[in-house]
Amino acid sequence: MGLALIALEDGTPMPELFLDPSFVRSGGNGNFILSTSCNGYTPLIGLCGVQVCKDGYGAFYSIEETRIIIAISAFRDSTETNASALVQGNSALIHGHAKTSCSLPSSKYSGDP
Repeated sequence: MGLALIALEDGTPMPELFLDPSFVRSGGNGNFILSTSCNGYTPLIGLCGVQVCKDGYGAFYSIEETRIIIAISAFRDSTETNASALVQGNSALIHGHAKTSCSLPSSKYSGDP
């Protein structure tokens, strides 16, 4: 990215790397199809974030002591994305993985002794 910024500032030709179609398809120039971010490790009132491009998804999560909160976003007017379908399609996978792969320790928040 530094090379692209230098080219823009100096008015020199953009390096060929940044003009290659595979660079754009891999997320270059703000074309990330999936934008993710961890919103922290403490209890939140809500998650915030937005997908980077019109036909992309945003996946934002908070890792708390006894749970992981996930928020998925997509633009409603996109013909390529559907946030509800993404959530439904992955919900069983996430819950099944959590049941078979890990168990959370008892904590003061879960009501366990």
